[in-house]
Amino acid sequence: MPLIRIEPYPRCPRLISIFTDAAWNSSTGEAWLGWIIDDSVSTSQHATKATLVSLPLMAETLAVHSAITFSVSRGLDSISILSDFQTLMNTINKKELKLEIFGVLNDVYYLATAFKSIAFKFIPRSENVRADTMVKQALWASNLP
Repeated sequence: MPLIRIEPYPRCPRLISIFTDAAWNSSTGEAWLGWIIDDSVSTSQHATKATLVSLPLMAETLAVHSAITFSVSRGLDSISILSDFQTLMNTINKKELKLEIFGVLNDVYYLATAFKSIAFKFIPRSENVRADTMVKQALWASNLP
């Protein structure tokens, strides 16, 4: 059996890397959306809560949307959105429309036009541990009595 190595995602120096993830509670419909902005100088973590979220795909799409909206508001012009949700990254890169996330996905496509350069990349979960941990901890803490 051949040895399989997972190489870290090679970062493009001109793009600011933004790692996104979501944690979703199916019984409450609550999701925590998170993004970590990682440029060559500093790293910052951001999270927000969403309610009435019906699917994990919607939660992940909302996380990407939140990261892009935040980036626009901060005047960033060249970003790379990194997510471990392969289905979503493939959907965005093919510019497909999915009925269950139609509205949010249309917003993502529209907001993407605000950037000089934007890329959407799938990364393995092992490369997205910080964002994954952040949103899972936020979801866990919000469900404490």
